[in-house]
Amino acid sequence: GSIRILIEAIIDPSTREMSESLTYTLLYLINDPASRNAVKSHLDFTKIFSLFTDIDYPIESRDKKDNNTVKFENQLEMAKKAIMIMLKSWTGLIYLGHERTCISSLVMALKQPIKPIIRNAIYDIINEILTIGIKNIPKHCSEF
Repeated sequence: GSIRILIEAIIDPSTREMSESLTYTLLYLINDPASRNAVKSHLDFTKIFSLFTDIDYPIESRDKKDNNTVKFENQLEMAKKAIMIMLKSWTGLIYLGHERTCISSLVMALKQPIKPIIRNAIYDIINEILTIGIKNIPKHCSEF
């Protein structure tokens, strides 16, 4: 129960300032053998990844974005940041790489007809992962 609450807080717009710290807390819990068993990745991490695979994206009106759309976009941005933090650590990389539904769901979502904001967020994650350790990206490579 408490891990699920922690994960929900990571993508909750009202806790935006604490999201990064909460992600590091989650990584600490995963890394600690005593608390590792409390994390059920196939159940708990689906909340973060479901934002990228959810087909019920809020439809925005033509005039302005409503609260649901803004909330979803904030959650998507926070989930993207949390996933990138996790994938930049050995603990997160091993844990998410071991769980079949996590990373593969992002790649499989690209095959589906998803909204451009979700597709761009997935591209950002992939780009960030592939450019880890590269200090200066050549200009022709940064424009995709």
